[in-house]
Amino acid sequence: MNVLIIEDEIAASRGLIKMLKDVEPSVNILAQLTSVQESVQWLRSNSEPELIFLDIQLKDGLSFEIFNQVSCFSPVIFCTAFDEYAIDAFKLNSVDYLLKPYEQEELKRSLEKFEKLKKEARSVDYQALALAISNNRPEYKERFLVRAGKKFYQISSDKIAYIHTQSKVNFITTVDGKQYVVDEYLDELERMLDPSLFFRVNRQFIVGVEAVASLENDHGKYYLNVEPVPTEDIPVSRNRLVSFKKWLGQT
Repeated sequence: MNVLIIEDEIAASRGLIKMLKDVEPSVNILAQLTSVQESVQWLRSNSEPELIFLDIQLKDGLSFEIFNQVSCFSPVIFCTAFDEYAIDAFKLNSVDYLLKPYEQEELKRSLEKFEKLKKEARSVDYQALALAISNNRPEYKERFLVRAGKKFYQISSDKIAYIHTQSKVNFITTVDGKQYVVDEYLDELERMLDPSLFFRVNRQFIVGVEAVASLENDHGKYYLNVEPVPTEDIPVSRNRLVSFKKWLGQT
């Protein structure tokens, strides 16, 4: 299987390649490209790959722009950090997708779907797909019901410094250092919060951009310094580090 990977996060690209080779040892990686223009030039100069793994957000724009500049009929598996709001758009346009961070079982599922569909002639309307995604931005939650003792309060999202799990209880810490219990799980809260303002750095912590003071490298392990200062260290997961640095640079 001749595969083209278009992904601007080098660590994510390497992880995908390793996972691909584990799942499908015969895979041949034709190229690893990181931008719209680089991809356009490659596709103009080479035969079409059997399959393309395509990140949506590249360093010089949305990857849909590639297909406005060059004709390519290769099947595409989109690689995205977008959440559920984009999934219907992918399904309606008869393409498949992988959510980041990648999971091996999901990759196997996508490849199995590719094997079933590769004999079918499918035409993807990339402009319609881009429009569907841009028109389906979610409305993020602005207020949360929290409690302290026997009292309940409402906290606006712009007052949240970070959220963490401790002893199976989820806490919101506000910018003024107060701490409240919140009933939702971190997975739910991650979906409810605007990803341009909040980032899940590990399984236990979601941090707000305004709370980030610094990122510290301690012998190859990265820790986050936030304000108000928490009672425990906040390590940044290795598989989220590149995305986190990119997020910091965009906010």
